[in-house]
Amino acid sequence: MSKIYYVYQLIDPINNQPFYVGKGKGDRARSHLTPNKKTNNPRKDNKINEIRNLGYEPLVKYLFENLTSEDAYTKEEELIRTLGRVGYDDFGVLTNIKTDAKPPSQKGKKRIFTEEHKRKLSEKLKGKVKTSPPWNKGLTKETDERIKEGAKNRSITGNNHQIGQTYSESRVEKIKEKLTGRKMTDEQISKMSVAKKGKTWEEIFGEEEAFRRRNRVKKY
Repeated sequence: MSKIYYVYQLIDPINNQPFYVGKGKGDRARSHLTPNKKTNNPRKDNKINEIRNLGYEPLVKYLFENLTSEDAYTKEEELIRTLGRVGYDDFGVLTNIKTDAKPPSQKGKKRIFTEEHKRKLSEKLKGKVKTSPPWNKGLTKETDERIKEGAKNRSITGNNHQIGQTYSESRVEKIKEKLTGRKMTDEQISKMSVAKKGKTWEEIFGEEEAFRRRNRVKKY
């Protein structure tokens, strides 16, 4: 996990007291000082405006740097609990809305869209041109279903590389022409080796090709 995050405070220069604690990276800390109509923390923004109306500018103080996202969230929460929030704690000085701003983990969860969400997405994408064509563009419905069924069967049998599959001579020539000069990666070679392990030539190449290969070996 990269250590690119930091924890910062916004400081009131009049009394040198922090009024906001945050976690971020890049220019996040100074983004609070840029006017933003879509703010979700009016209390913090009101404080910034009060300071500016008195002829001062809020200060940004970096407390911890080179942190992972997890460590930054932890330190941010500790500071907010220590300093307290205005309106929530008797000793509170911060304008933070939440004590813990860490988003909930989505690992293992299936995202479910509401009908309203689907409608909004549809409206947003309406009229937009796709940057790349779908993989099955130009295929008939029957061909599309056949490809899906074949992939499903190969997955069930563990034959993802189509070992033992027979093709017409014309297709074999087209495949050879397309693959000529292409080099396989070590990962591809390893996967094919594992897939072939423990199988006979008949299982790997089919009876006809296995017979042809055996006769070719005997000649040398």
